[in-house]
Amino acid sequence: MENLLADWWRELLGVDAVASTIDFFDLGGHSLIAVRLVSKIKKAYKLDFGLSVLFEARTIRKLADLIRRTSAPVEAN
Repeated sequence: MENLLADWWRELLGVDAVASTIDFFDLGGHSLIAVRLVSKIKKAYKLDFGLSVLFEARTIRKLADLIRRTSAPVEAN
């Protein structure tokens, strides 16, 4: 999950590399990029986060942790 989020951050922010502990806004993130990122999260993880999620989880590590905690567990058959 962190690798996928890092790929999205690199793509959306136009940077070559991101560390899992770097702040989204320190890398140049802003509301328009946040909208695109939240849209990717919604599509991939079926989570309807608002833009405010990036103020709560400003790093890849924190965002991945929030996604894990928020995602519904998959039931084993």
